[in-house]
Amino acid sequence: MKKNVTYLAIATILLLFLVAGLTGCTGPGGSGQPPSASPPSLEFTTPAASPPSLELTPWAEPEPPQRPAVYIEVYYVADPIWDQFESQPALVNLDQFASYHEVILSGEEAYTRIVITTEVPLRDFHFVEVDLYFLEQTEFMWAAILYSMDELTPETPFVASFLEQGTLPHRGIVFFDETFGWYRFFSINVSGYDGSIGLVEAENGLLRSPRTAVTGILADPNRAFTTIYVQEGWDGARHPLSAADAAEAHHLLTTMDATEVLTPFHYEGQHATAMFTLFLYYGTTHSETIYSTDSGQFFFRFTDTHGNDGDPGYVGGFNEALYAILSAPLATPVPAPATI
Repeated sequence: MKKNVTYLAIATILLLFLVAGLTGCTGPGGSGQPPSASPPSLEFTTPAASPPSLELTPWAEPEPPQRPAVYIEVYYVADPIWDQFESQPALVNLDQFASYHEVILSGEEAYTRIVITTEVPLRDFHFVEVDLYFLEQTEFMWAAILYSMDELTPETPFVASFLEQGTLPHRGIVFFDETFGWYRFFSINVSGYDGSIGLVEAENGLLRSPRTAVTGILADPNRAFTTIYVQEGWDGARHPLSAADAAEAHHLLTTMDATEVLTPFHYEGQHATAMFTLFLYYGTTHSETIYSTDSGQFFFRFTDTHGNDGDPGYVGGFNEALYAILSAPLATPVPAPATI
């Protein structure tokens, strides 16, 4: 009996030790795992995507807008004047047209005529005078409008007198192309080989800024002047005109045919060294300055307006009578009034 109790006591003690040992290993959370330290902070980095492949295209000058085809023709009119020539270019008889526009320029009544036909209506049509202009290269410029119409149609062609002046063009046409969105300029060219006539587009041709025909170039033509001085060259001495010459010069400046150009392109500006400079005095408190070009026959006054290039506008015109007055021997130079 004592032996059994002893075994039971020993077993109980062993059981208590076992329970105590297990309890000591579970820790405060009772999870059966030793207490762990704070978990390390993790920095998640998203893998970078592969950079996109770039295709580098070299820069190129943009192509200019393409000019659409315009079917315009120019022919000589079958006038009797051609009967005296053995070799004749292509001629057109005007009897085939029910009507046509016509302009005969002064002094060209006895010369040939040309007819311009079109297959499509041409808006804002102008028959123009053509000049040469020397910039970086020789360019053609339309210098003056000789005849205008709102529209040239296929049913009603345009007829004009034409005085041939060699192979360099002196006439042309300008019209607004609605498809292209701008004006187009064609010179009328005569072949030096067989005398045939044709239209050539001046793709780099220079356009003219708006201009208005006016009479006289003085800013205040009704104001009575007191004295007119003329200066030769850029820095020459100033000479007074005689009373008679001054009166005639003032009359010419107020009545001459002139053109007003208020917004010139740079190549239209007046940049030449003046052959003559006129100083008009109205009393001693105001003066007006008139310049000539280097040829001495074109006279102009600058205006307060400016074009997109910054060049001042001007009002000017040719006058040979004024050139003759200024080219005559001048009086002895005398000091000009202080206020100029």
